[in-house]
This record gives sequence, structure tokens and C-alpha cells, in this order.
Amino acid sequence: AQQCTVGDHRDCDSSDVQLLQTAARHSEIKEHASKCSAFPHGDFMDCGAGVSLCGILTLETGEGSGRYQHSDPVVHGLWPQESPYGNSQCIAPDNSADATSLFPCYNTPGETKDDALWFQDHEWDKHGKCAGVKDVTDFFTQVCSLSAGPLKIMDAARASDMDLVDTANQLQRSGY
Repeated sequence: AQQCTVGDHRDCDSSDVQLLQTAARHSEIKEHASKCSAFPHGDFMDCGAGVSLCGILTLETGEGSGRYQHSDPVVHGLWPQESPYGNSQCIAPDNSADATSLFPCYNTPGETKDDALWFQDHEWDKHGKCAGVKDVTDFFTQVCSLSAGPLKIMDAARASDMDLVDTANQLQRSGY
């Protein structure tokens, strides 16, 4: 088995992630800052020189209220940061047809299939159709793939009763 490190989470199983999270938390309790990270925060995302498309992967801890309360962390969506949130361009898909089935990362426990399909369609219409993808399958395959690792870490953090700041720190220590 390959050694699991905080910076390289791809080959970690859930017990490795939980052990790393616990060790990292104990070693950094004294360094707990009021901000969730040392990474820049702000209301505008600059894609960078020569980069026409950038965005934010949005995940939910599941600890919110109403629609944002879930038994597990879940994916919300992938959002290109167009004006006024950033300088990403809206790049339309080659095929803009809607999905005909529910993608695995949108199969949220406790939610009806109809509600999940409605939300998935909403994410495609509002964000996916500007994400520079080939089609709906390309978009949601990327969303599910990009969210798998962070959701695993968030699930371990939630099981360990970490607060939001500690969860954000754990994600950043893990390379996200």
C-alpha cells in the first residue's frame, strides 16, 4: 500500500484520512486563526493571465438548515466565476440538451429523485451551460470527479465533529 500524506490524498482510504485529520488537528490547535485560511478571500475571482475560464466547486457540509441540511456532505455545483463574481468567460457547451438521468454525486440521501433531478437541471441551466464543456454528461462527470476527494475529507471531518473552520483547514492541508 502506498503511504498516505496530508498533501497527497488520492491514495488514502477513509481511515488514513481520519488519522491524518486527527494528527493535523492536534498539531495545529495552537495555530487556530480567526480566518479559515491563509489563502486570499474576496468577492472577485481573477482567472489569471491567458486563462479564459475559472470557477468554484461548491460543496455543502450538510449541517445547514432547510435544503442545506443533509446526513452527509454533498456537492452543490461547479460555478464559472463570470461577472460580477470574476472575469471568467461564459463558454457554451457543444450540446446544451438536459440530462436524462441523475448523476451519482447528485443522488443525495433523503432527497426524492424528482427533487434531485430538478436541482441537477438547475445547476446545468445556471452554471453548466457556461462551463466550456462538451455536454451535460461532460459537465456532471467533471463535477462528480472533482468533488469526490473533498467530500471524503468533509465526511471524515464531520464524523470527527470538526467545526467549519477546522474542516476548511483540513481541506486545504489535503491540497484542496
